[in-house]
Amino acid sequence: MVYSDASSIAAGACTVELESKIFHTMWKSTEMLESSTWRELKAIELALMSYQHAFAGKSLKWLTDNQNCVRIVQAGSMKEKLQDIAISIFSICLQKGISINIQWIPRGENSKADYISKILDYEDWGVSELFYTFINDLWGPYTVDRFASSRNTKLERFNSLFWNVNTEAVDCFTQNWSGENNWIVPPIYLVLRAIKHAHKLAGFNNPCTSELVTFVNEGAQRKLGHFITKKDPITPDILRKIVHTYGTLNSNLKDLRTVCMCLLSYAGFLRFSELVNLRGIDIKIYSTHANLYLAKSKTDIYREGRDVVISRTNLVTCPVSMLERYLKLASITSNSDEFVFRSVNFCKSDNSYKLRSTGPLSYTRAREILLSSLQSIGLDSKKFGLHSLRSGGASAAAAAGVEDRLFKKHGRWKSDTAKDGYVKESLKDRLSVTNNIGI
Repeated sequence: MVYSDASSIAAGACTVELESKIFHTMWKSTEMLESSTWRELKAIELALMSYQHAFAGKSLKWLTDNQNCVRIVQAGSMKEKLQDIAISIFSICLQKGISINIQWIPRGENSKADYISKILDYEDWGVSELFYTFINDLWGPYTVDRFASSRNTKLERFNSLFWNVNTEAVDCFTQNWSGENNWIVPPIYLVLRAIKHAHKLAGFNNPCTSELVTFVNEGAQRKLGHFITKKDPITPDILRKIVHTYGTLNSNLKDLRTVCMCLLSYAGFLRFSELVNLRGIDIKIYSTHANLYLAKSKTDIYREGRDVVISRTNLVTCPVSMLERYLKLASITSNSDEFVFRSVNFCKSDNSYKLRSTGPLSYTRAREILLSSLQSIGLDSKKFGLHSLRSGGASAAAAAGVEDRLFKKHGRWKSDTAKDGYVKESLKDRLSVTNNIGI
């Protein structure tokens, strides 16, 4: 399954089954002037060309939010430019034995591809042909361009940041550079890493560890650094207001989904990726608590799985009670393999909401849901983000004096530095330092 989209600056696509392979390419200045249908159709063609070897001999569902593209791929177009692209798509499928089933979806369900298509890649640049020819005459011929895209590569063989047409590999640092005469023009922020990688593969010491390079690098970071404003943590008072607004006895599925997402993320210190990848089969509810099995976690690099236990508090903000209500209304059973948090449809026939049979809720949509609920209870939504739930739970646990070992285990932190970055100390705690130094 592939989602694709196009904006005025770039094209983007992502796969579902193939480890979420991301395609992205910037438009040329002339392509930016083409119609939106042309760009959407071209995005499908370029993404298909990039994925063609992975999809060879497979049946493929392609999802786009442009209805014209669906019609053109299926029946062609009277416009020559569009017809040429449609023929190209047909030819690729024919050559690779790909059966493509293209379908239209609402824009709200295409948020990930939409986000990718709006990425402005400032690092998508290259040197002039004149300069490349000059260097190639001195030390060439070069065999592979390690930092490139299909639009700026200097060689037939190249590595790219995203999936591109004819790319040999995504992420050049996963490749063995030995035995090649590498053309290396990395983005500025990857210069030191590229030098280190090249020297390591050649069996030389890393020159970037010298004091001169270290001081220059640190000085540049200080000079170019900017102040980062962290989002405010969600507090128990905020959660109570959300529950009183969206978690009443008569609340519908859509509102209960909002409350349940907030309470679980806060109580389990859940990252967004951990929350949305929960399935019915991952949840076990007992009389005293709920057990969440996280199949994927940022710090679980070997995918062994992590269990998070959440207590039944019996308060109005009890995450376990709210989870039970939500699962019952959504008809999600304990042996269901479907994602717990998905998009919803409104059914006019019975005036109710139903979960869609799709993948998990997107980051963009989940963020919109949270910020909208915060705005509805009178808060400035700009001060918060999805991480505010995880940091809110962590801050509350720290303020309550939860044992450090349990604190780190519950939040799946490997280091104290990572853990402490989520905790926002109260003014009282900060003042306690000077209040306890004997002056």
